[in-house]
Amino acid sequence: MILEIKNYIKISNSIDEILKNSPFKLKYIIEKSGISEPTFFRKMKEKKFLPEELLKIAEIIEPENPFYNLWKKPKMISKMEFIILMMK
Repeated sequence: MILEIKNYIKISNSIDEILKNSPFKLKYIIEKSGISEPTFFRKMKEKKFLPEELLKIAEIIEPENPFYNLWKKPKMISKMEFIILMMK
């Protein structure tokens, strides 16, 4: 569990770089995330996205990731594991 939390912190702290390297424009990601633009930029600046918000962002920037389908099956993979796998 400690490893998962450390990986979540790592992802949260590097989300701006992850988004910068995404093939999608930031405006598109913000729109699809359902988070208002001011809130999104505040959360990015403060590095305060909730795990569910990071999951939604991961679903947007990597929609074809094979691990996503594993997560959709009950008890196959936790949200935290999914986020970690998506950001590797």
